[in-house]
Amino acid sequence: MKHLLTKLAVAAPRVLGHLGSRASSTQTGPYYQAGERLSTLYPFNQRTFDSYYPLLRGMKIDESELLPGRVLLMSSPRAIAMPPSEQHNPYEMVHMDDFKGEGAAQMAMWENLALQATYRHIGVANIEKLMPREQCPDGSYTRDTSRIVTKVKQSKEDPKKWERLETVICLSPMTKAIRHPERDNIFGFYKELFSFLGLGMLKNHSYADVPHSLDDPLNRIRFETIRPEDGRFEFGDVRLSPFEPNPCFYAGLGSKVGPNGESLEPRSTIEGHKELQRRMGIPVISLQMADGVMQYHTDTLFGVLPGGFAYVYPGALTLESYAILKARFGDKLIEMSEQDAKLFAGNAINVMGHYVVLPTEVSEAFCNTLREIGFDVIQVPAQTNIFLGGASNCMTNKQATFVNPDGPLIIPGVQERQEKGVLGGLWVVTINPKKNLICLTQGGEVLKQLTIPQKREYSDPQVMLEFARATEVMTQHVKERCDRAAAVG
Repeated sequence: MKHLLTKLAVAAPRVLGHLGSRASSTQTGPYYQAGERLSTLYPFNQRTFDSYYPLLRGMKIDESELLPGRVLLMSSPRAIAMPPSEQHNPYEMVHMDDFKGEGAAQMAMWENLALQATYRHIGVANIEKLMPREQCPDGSYTRDTSRIVTKVKQSKEDPKKWERLETVICLSPMTKAIRHPERDNIFGFYKELFSFLGLGMLKNHSYADVPHSLDDPLNRIRFETIRPEDGRFEFGDVRLSPFEPNPCFYAGLGSKVGPNGESLEPRSTIEGHKELQRRMGIPVISLQMADGVMQYHTDTLFGVLPGGFAYVYPGALTLESYAILKARFGDKLIEMSEQDAKLFAGNAINVMGHYVVLPTEVSEAFCNTLREIGFDVIQVPAQTNIFLGGASNCMTNKQATFVNPDGPLIIPGVQERQEKGVLGGLWVVTINPKKNLICLTQGGEVLKQLTIPQKREYSDPQVMLEFARATEVMTQHVKERCDRAAAVG
């Protein structure tokens, strides 16, 4: 026995050590130790460990950790691809060494910065960032390449505890060859992350040689890689709906005829949807995009919200597909106008339970509809990114995404707000590149502002922290309004 223990000690990673608040009788395995850096590319730290451990190594998850969007994967580009025309090809790489200038590339980066700062201040636990690569023309749209879903069930002993059944990470084949480097880049991120967490699944692989499916039953993880020959689809065409009695993916089938009658090759096909369902173990409901309408990913025209709500631009779907949504969501299906659809209202993203983040260009009417069902709406500039084909949801890859296979996922706090009829707030984030400012406004009044020093990495965590502290007033306003509503109720 002594000899066996010695062999185990030698084989254990050097990061075996003290975890602090994460240590418990239910969690075993290699832990992150301050000062230890296993990643060679990414500056992973204790926050990385604390946010990913429940998803990839822990067996129990607290109710408070079920909030969608607690952990996000975004980009940290130092170069961005700007198409010279609406054809988006060929791409011209534009570099930015500081925040000077108001060119399209600079504005796209400012919009990304404003979005990340907004997430920080509403309580997102962690934002990891993909390393910049010039070969990734749409690298800021991290949503399209992968999806991570954690399946859970409620504990019988403690309703505030959930058991993690399985975590599945799936990589999209990505239809266009020009976007294949993005897929390879995100594989590299997960490879580094797994190494950091002491998981060896991807250790000896590159994207080119990794098996279609890797399984780690001990840690309840599956890593799925869908290839182009398996069927085409991109995760921009997929929305997970965990808030319904029968959770599922909604996946769009691209139209074959463009707005000007041109012939198109859909980025997602029914074969790809079938493969997604087989690999993820979650039912997929296919939605056919109507011919001759806007040719963007489905997530720019449709989305779901806690409480069993959904929003859609009806003109984007065939009558049969729209009927499917109407039958499943009924009166909780919110219809947006064509104008709001063109401004990417459908690309809204729900984070931290009761927040919805969408572009500033979206109409007040649509924002008020969301507020009336209890959601706090934050509008963030996205005009340049909309031109490039994406907005808030496209730029955000949720890492903490949960589904209860046996029923709807109830998000703590959201149901209570909706039952009490709490009117959500409305805030607008503005950017001023000339003065290096990001401002939070309400009713036209500037509540707080953050100055971004020139020649400073725009995704610097310290900048995000400063913005979060500077805008704590927003959280306080939300709390006071909820307290007043509860008192009245």
